[in-house]
Amino acid sequence: MSVADPPSARWNREVDVWFADLLPDRLAEREAWNLVSADEQVRARRLKRERDRVVSVRTRAMLRNVLAGYLDVGADEVNIGVGPGGKPEVVEPDGAGWPRFNVSHSGSVALIAVTGRTEVGVDVERVRADIAWPDVAHAFFSPAEVAAIERVAQARRRRAFFECWVRKEAYVKGLGTGLRRATDDFEVPVGGAGGVVLDSARSTAAPTQTWYVHRLDVGRDYVAAVAVDGNLKVRIRRRWSADCR
Repeated sequence: MSVADPPSARWNREVDVWFADLLPDRLAEREAWNLVSADEQVRARRLKRERDRVVSVRTRAMLRNVLAGYLDVGADEVNIGVGPGGKPEVVEPDGAGWPRFNVSHSGSVALIAVTGRTEVGVDVERVRADIAWPDVAHAFFSPAEVAAIERVAQARRRRAFFECWVRKEAYVKGLGTGLRRATDDFEVPVGGAGGVVLDSARSTAAPTQTWYVHRLDVGRDYVAAVAVDGNLKVRIRRRWSADCR
């Protein structure tokens, strides 16, 4: 696999989102286990369910293949390290840290967001019927977000909750804080295609930064979002199927 367009100045203006539906594929599974690092294998084997272990490893293999296309190296040569706050990043000899990326998977769906030197986060979740979403929303969302969800038609409120959740998750992943950051003291737009994140703490600490969240269409059973530091265009680069290797 290679990226169709070579790296250029546009990577500071755009976010590529790579999509894969990781359906069962024994050959792809074997190739993925052979490609990922020993540390990645160890982390995957800690997962309880076999299917979760397979999806984790295949997602990491997909990540290496995607990044290899940008860096023009072999997938096994991609050096992935950990930056401040534990956020994964590309480790390059010159320390430039390009490209920036983030990864998420849920069920069989995997997403990888890639951009230039600006920060990015991505999240995907399967819409589940067994979650008591009002309780979770009141515990983790801002009052304005809860009120916005409650204004949505009754039949759509569960999906609106999950859409809000992935936008908040994508944002904190982009910041590199993960869920160590309180999730009820900032606001993401509820409904629509997305928009600006309202975060007074970040506005004070980094007044020149404006984060945006964008809805991603990944199928009826899932919701997804990408968050990026800046008003960049978002492009779905490729929809891979079971032969994603």
